[in-house]
Amino acid sequence: FDKIIKNIWEKNKSIFTYKPSMLFFNSHIQILFNHFFGLYLKQTQFDREIIKLKDGGQVSIDTFKNNDGKLKKPILLIFHGLNGGSTDGTIGKLIKIFKNDYECIVYNRRGHSNTKLSSPHLKHWSDPSDTIEALEYIYNNKLNNKDENKRYVYAIGMSAGTSCMFKYLTTVKNPIIKA
Repeated sequence: FDKIIKNIWEKNKSIFTYKPSMLFFNSHIQILFNHFFGLYLKQTQFDREIIKLKDGGQVSIDTFKNNDGKLKKPILLIFHGLNGGSTDGTIGKLIKIFKNDYECIVYNRRGHSNTKLSSPHLKHWSDPSDTIEALEYIYNNKLNNKDENKRYVYAIGMSAGTSCMFKYLTTVKNPIIKA
């Protein structure tokens, strides 16, 4: 098996080797570009809802404003990374890609994306309690599953947000996220 892997590696080194462009030759330049390009993308309009949590803390969800008249689109729930949120440039890019087919909602954890800290408790990414409360709120307030036009929730996790998403999926018996 090792010979097979070594053979694949030798024949395809160019595929497995990252070579940045001349413009972005340095990782610091790449990060700065993403930050400043993200500032350009921050023109994305959201409706913010603050969710008060049982322990006195709060999180927020930002729903992308898309006035195309489609009210029954499935929901795409986006979990941001360690230092992200709805104002992150990468999130803006995702919304631009998916906005026509989904109602895009960004889940902002405590203290992220201008969500004020209202309690001394910060939550670890592996603690799903805030996520459970936020998704219960989405289920009760955003999903109209009382009629035949059911809406489903799909999710994308970015970096540490993926950990948060999977912790929710492995903790809750009947998660609202379908895929």
